[in-house]
Amino acid sequence: MAVAGASGVYMKQGKRFGQPYFRSVLASTPRRKALRQFQQQQPEAPNTAPGRAPLRACLAAVRLSPSRTGMPSLPELCVAPELAPSPAACVAAAGRSGVSLDAELPAPKQCSCQLESASSVLQGHALSISSSSSSLPDLAVEEEAELTWRPSDADYAAAHGRPVLLAAHPGLPYQRIASADRRNLPFNDGSSIDFETPLFSGRACVWLRGAPGGAAVDEQFAGRRRRSLVTVQGRFRRPVPLDDLVTGQEFGRVENLPPAWLVEGVLLKVARAVSPSMSIGPASAPSMLMPVISGCSEIHAAPPGQEPNPAEPPREDLRAWDPSLTAADGSPLPAAKRKALFSRQGARSGRVFPTDLVFTFYFYQHVVDLSKYQLDVVYKFDLTKYLAGQPLQLMMRLRSTGEFAYCLHVHHERLLARSGGKQK
Repeated sequence: MAVAGASGVYMKQGKRFGQPYFRSVLASTPRRKALRQFQQQQPEAPNTAPGRAPLRACLAAVRLSPSRTGMPSLPELCVAPELAPSPAACVAAAGRSGVSLDAELPAPKQCSCQLESASSVLQGHALSISSSSSSLPDLAVEEEAELTWRPSDADYAAAHGRPVLLAAHPGLPYQRIASADRRNLPFNDGSSIDFETPLFSGRACVWLRGAPGGAAVDEQFAGRRRRSLVTVQGRFRRPVPLDDLVTGQEFGRVENLPPAWLVEGVLLKVARAVSPSMSIGPASAPSMLMPVISGCSEIHAAPPGQEPNPAEPPREDLRAWDPSLTAADGSPLPAAKRKALFSRQGARSGRVFPTDLVFTFYFYQHVVDLSKYQLDVVYKFDLTKYLAGQPLQLMMRLRSTGEFAYCLHVHHERLLARSGGKQK
């Protein structure tokens, strides 16, 4: 459904995994004038398709901030031009969200609309776009394929760790990955994946037990129960409230769930035992999210230049951030006590991750075998039966806006059969 108007188009929300669930609302006249004024101040970027530079300069998809009106201020719209998607990508996103634009709508000379998130991914915040071209570049098909990419048979055949494939989230244009192939990232060899977002700049090192990797993998997990280890190291680019930074899993939908008594009586109890501060989303939009400060296995903070090698074994030490996190003998407070402390919201309230320290986050767990996509909690569950072809995520993001510090997807070849059959 779409309604034409002098200032834009109304669009109803839709649903699609991996993408924000958008609905657009008309921007008010003062906002349109302000955006137009700001847009006219931006120089035309070289080698840019007609009509894309103004939008790339103005799109606020990269940096969102809380606002009562849902409208970022003009300074917050100043985004690196090359990070923002084209108008065609926005049209493609509208199509993925179940929006059909009326065929009789004329190509606008000045089209302004405000895209307001209707999901937990960008809850309560907005993106604003403005394009002064007489028509949108015909790039929708190409960018639609990029934003909705999922691995094919050929992708898995070329994967470093087949049947597992590690890839960057395809729907995050603001996440830069220093890799020749965002769709086939290294793991199980000690290599670092360098990345950068407007929220965080750093690197990740991923180890998955049972996946190809040889002696290095065996050595990494020798004598330990853990089945995966993800080390994320870097610096925040702006202060981030402890209560706002979360990690976990989110899905657009699930299917073939086990009996309710098993889900409620066993699985969710185990999840809350792992992290008492974990929040569980509804079945219509399933998620399991917990604050990083209370859910991360071990955390290390150090001044730049004194951070540990991410390939070394995990170690907890937050004394450089908070000297009170010290044991009686002067050693770092154990991770278990830090988790218990910050499981209380009062301990998290008013505190932030600063920008002047290098944080190293060690995430490890022993309940999911990613080499088999199997959950082992009391019973063993084949995760491909329930995830409708959706991959598991390695991520940190803001609860308030949905902005990611980083996000990688762990695909498994067995997901192909659950996502509509094999792809070419």
